Amino acid sequence: MYNPFSHKDIKDYLFFYAAVLAIIILFYILNTSFNTIEKIPKKEFDTTVTEKLMHVEKPQKNSAETEKRDQIRLLDKAY
Repeated sequence: MYNPFSHKDIKDYLFFYAAVLAIIILFYILNTSFNTIEKIPKKEFDTTVTEKLMHVEKPQKNSAETEKRDQIRLLDKAY
């Protein structure tokens, strides 16, 4: 069987690996040097606005929803 490590083909594999690595590094350098990143201004929130309190209505005890809930009874056993 042909063993690539016993012959001098390992040098070709290393050259191929170095060429691929060089191409990757070249594309990285070209990509970072020609693409300018735009600076985005920070958002500033208006801190002078006063807080408004939310009014939450409490449900009345004798409303129709509570009457419907009172009519529903749970079973003693779960089947």
